[in-house]
Amino acid sequence: IKQWYQRRVRTEEGEEESVRITCQVAPGTDIRPIGSDITKGEVLLPSRTYLNSSEVGLLHSQGITEVEVNCKPRIAVFSTGNELVSDGISLSCGQVRDSNSGALVHLLSEDSYSVTSVRHITDTLDDVKKGLQEALRDCDIIITTGGVSMGECDHIKTALPLLDATIHFGRVHMKPGKPTTFATWPSGQLYFGYRVTR
Repeated sequence: IKQWYQRRVRTEEGEEESVRITCQVAPGTDIRPIGSDITKGEVLLPSRTYLNSSEVGLLHSQGITEVEVNCKPRIAVFSTGNELVSDGISLSCGQVRDSNSGALVHLLSEDSYSVTSVRHITDTLDDVKKGLQEALRDCDIIITTGGVSMGECDHIKTALPLLDATIHFGRVHMKPGKPTTFATWPSGQLYFGYRVTR
């Protein structure tokens, strides 16, 4: 519509040799004034908006090519326990397959989270500390299964304070899952620990 047109009449698809207007059309009918889609001072996108193609297109329509964003966290998934066996290895008496790691990785991938590390940690304090230290170098969140209960081989709650983590809670009022643990580091990294029930 050229800028000097004041009104517009809708027609069905197809070519028309002539058009008869049978109703009164007021000035401004079906015309969107320049700038009517977004008003001055209007918030284009509120904070914490997930940017997909529509949002990116909206930003470009206003000449905005750069915005501050928060990337999704990098996550490490650890399973603990001397009894765990990886896929492809025959089970011996007292051993179980590590099904938790695969399930957690798949669950996180459903929401497009980036799992940067998946490993098995044995039930020793040294191995637990080493695994957590390595994850802290390049991960924002660490999730472990097992190792947070009250057994002699559950070393994670001992290792966390040794690595400057603050344990905010180590038990919840829920069964199964009572020893669920949450901790943070001064750097802002998060830890979630869950008991394994088999």
